[in-house]
Amino acid sequence: MPEPTYGEMEQREPTSEVDLRQLIQSFKSLRILDLHAANIKNVPRSICELKHLTYLDFSHNNALKRLPNSITRLQNLQTLNIYSCFALEELPRGIRKLVNLRNLDINECWKLSYVPHGLGQLSSLHRLTRFILPKVKALAKNYCRLGELNGLNNIGGSLTIENLGHVANAIEESKAANLIGKHSLESLELRWVYLDTEDAVIGDRDEALLDGLMPHSNLQNLKINGYKGKSFPRWLMDSLVFSLPNLVEVHLQQCGRCKYLPQLGQLPHLKSLSIWGLDELEYFEPDHSFITTPFPGLLRLQIGYCQNLKAMPLTPHLEELMLSKVNLELINQIFGLNKLKSLDISEMDFLECLPEKCFQSLTSLEDLSISCHRSTSLSLGMQHLTNLLNVSFWYCEELNLSKDESDNILDLQGLKSLRFVDLVDIPKLASLPQWVLQVSNLKSLRIYRYLNSKDLPEQIEALQSLQ
Repeated sequence: MPEPTYGEMEQREPTSEVDLRQLIQSFKSLRILDLHAANIKNVPRSICELKHLTYLDFSHNNALKRLPNSITRLQNLQTLNIYSCFALEELPRGIRKLVNLRNLDINECWKLSYVPHGLGQLSSLHRLTRFILPKVKALAKNYCRLGELNGLNNIGGSLTIENLGHVANAIEESKAANLIGKHSLESLELRWVYLDTEDAVIGDRDEALLDGLMPHSNLQNLKINGYKGKSFPRWLMDSLVFSLPNLVEVHLQQCGRCKYLPQLGQLPHLKSLSIWGLDELEYFEPDHSFITTPFPGLLRLQIGYCQNLKAMPLTPHLEELMLSKVNLELINQIFGLNKLKSLDISEMDFLECLPEKCFQSLTSLEDLSISCHRSTSLSLGMQHLTNLLNVSFWYCEELNLSKDESDNILDLQGLKSLRFVDLVDIPKLASLPQWVLQVSNLKSLRIYRYLNSKDLPEQIEALQSLQ
């Protein structure tokens, strides 16, 4: 079923504990019980009387803080779904007793601060979405260490390992996790969080830890977030085409001390790449002369908060490009991308106007979004975007859309393909631009904050396709 909206969940009547007890008493042979988005605050202990249950869904119950320990007596339970239970604080400590559990979904349970000791004994697990290490040492007796992942080699799909910054013995515990033995794992996120970022040994510890967390070569998606090492381990740097040849997506975020990236250009199947918050990064790849065509399949590229980066890979197949708070030199490299469909540029503090040459070859561009405080005028190059469907200007404090028209410097007659226009938080928007009124096929026009309905011109009635 589709996920309910917040409004829908708020309008639903709460399901009382009394009603749940009555349900349990009336249907003791249940095998499947779906109580998602039922506005449940408390689960009765008598849930354990449903001894035949194989599937139990409590997802989207935002007021649910904990599950009763009696739930661990459901020996036949195979699926426990508590996805998006925002208030959930802990899992039952006897979870190891659920010996037939195959699927445990705890994604978006934001208050869950650790997973309990004994999880590693659930050898039937095929899906485990998150493995949360605690930030507080006082929980040492109750929480899982990395070693509890050792025997869970049947888990597949996606796994996020959180709070890696609090691992005490980096070498021993990372090896014990045995990630290389998890051949069915498709997506892996390694997330660091620190309470004390001033620790002088953090970098060395992170490098030793990541070195031991080498995944199986079948992995398709890899995300590393908050890593404090100065360099990536050998399994990432030496020869990715042998260690992780099947990578399709790579996300590197907040790895602020890394100056060099792995040689990602040699990956034949890489389609999506995100580099975010690498403050020290200067070069994309120090040397790819031995690769005939670097990044042969790259379709999506995101770069943000990398202000020392002077160059980026622009392959002819690129379809989506997002640049946020980067060096202006990267903006000048946007050309020749005749397959680019989406361009998003934001937080460029010193960008007044995009150079015309950036747009001249973007003949396939369909979506354009610009959010830059200092932008003063539209680019002359926009007249070349004859396939543009969606255009958005967000939070452009200096942008004067009427100036371009009065000076007759911009011919936007070619933008008749437009279907959606967003003008959000544009303080100098004194009137609706004439070029918008000439887009006869426009379906959606959103103007937020700085233009009143009384300022709309009569010509807006000409927009007969507006929905």
